[in-house]
Amino acid sequence: MPGSIKFFMDEHVPASATKELIRRGIDVLTVQKAGMRGSDDPVLLAYAASEGRICVTQNTKHFKPLHDAGVPHTGLIIAGKDVTPRMYVKALMLVAGASEPEDWLNRLDSIKSLASYE
Repeated sequence: MPGSIKFFMDEHVPASATKELIRRGIDVLTVQKAGMRGSDDPVLLAYAASEGRICVTQNTKHFKPLHDAGVPHTGLIIAGKDVTPRMYVKALMLVAGASEPEDWLNRLDSIKSLASYE
């Protein structure tokens, strides 16, 4: 059974990956469902943190500098545009099944590195 890990999906994360995670019982909230489409990236990261959610995004260019600057967050997982929905599901299922929210405080990782674990 999935743990207490929760995700906040940026608007560019494939909908098919989000739907599959929800189907598998993972707690996922999208930018769209939160009514935050088009919001500035610092606002999105702060919102995810206020909700205790790991932020998942393809926007490395804007989110990684926030992490590097020490902006507090409850986890940040980045993905390149070449990451497939299947890779998202594999990586995020691993995170949900093998970690706790406190493991992700101010942690940055990537879908590709997480998806490479067996």
